[in-house]
Amino acid sequence: MWRHKISMADIQAMPIRLPKNTALRRRIIDQVDKLRAWAPVERDLKHPNGLERAEIRSRTRALERELDDAIFDLYELTDAERDLVTDMCEVGLEFFYRHANSRAVSPVVIDVQQRSGGINDLTVSADGGAVSGYLSTFIEAWNREIQPRGGLTWRIIRPTPTNPMLAAVFTTESEVATGDARSPSDEQAWATLFSKLDQTSTQHAGSRRVFIDGMVRAVTDTDILIIKRNERRLWTRSAAREDAEASMVQVMDLGQLTARR
Repeated sequence: MWRHKISMADIQAMPIRLPKNTALRRRIIDQVDKLRAWAPVERDLKHPNGLERAEIRSRTRALERELDDAIFDLYELTDAERDLVTDMCEVGLEFFYRHANSRAVSPVVIDVQQRSGGINDLTVSADGGAVSGYLSTFIEAWNREIQPRGGLTWRIIRPTPTNPMLAAVFTTESEVATGDARSPSDEQAWATLFSKLDQTSTQHAGSRRVFIDGMVRAVTDTDILIIKRNERRLWTRSAAREDAEASMVQVMDLGQLTARR
């Protein structure tokens, strides 16, 4: 319903919080002042000493992130809540308004130096469309459940540059330690992944579900398999938490099924 005015009751119902902490208040004001004073000049023929467009974007985003963090602290948001807000602003809203023309459907940034490793091998990028954030968030969620008995390792599989799918395979550290230390190519790993799906999937269509559904979460005795379209919006930190929770449910269901046999 359209309203031509805002009543006091509406204002009082708004989730507005004013910082009582002096240091936090100063921090927010300082960041706002820095953003207002930030007026970079892009390098061109008239401005040879200006900044490159990528550098301007990077510095601007860094200032915005510092302000975001201060506001998050003001509202005392949890890590999950912070990720949810960030992912919605950086990916969700753009996808809502621009659909197929948004960066949300562009390929995820593969910012890992290697194709497999443990959580200590991940340097999490500030970019909301980078796979390192997804991997670390997924592993952290699972490690809280299985440590100190062990943790998860990861492998990212991108079969070919033209393939629209991307896979993440998570394995317990003990299985990696006792398994084959050689690292197969992405093509070999992709074929092995499909073979595991056909052998272990309890749902109709097996590996064909990858292309039927566009997203598959599967659990075997040793691995957690996540296969989705290679789009930034599907590999965010918030998506990692959803996938971790869904895979935990599958593990519990698998345990109950095994106990009945």
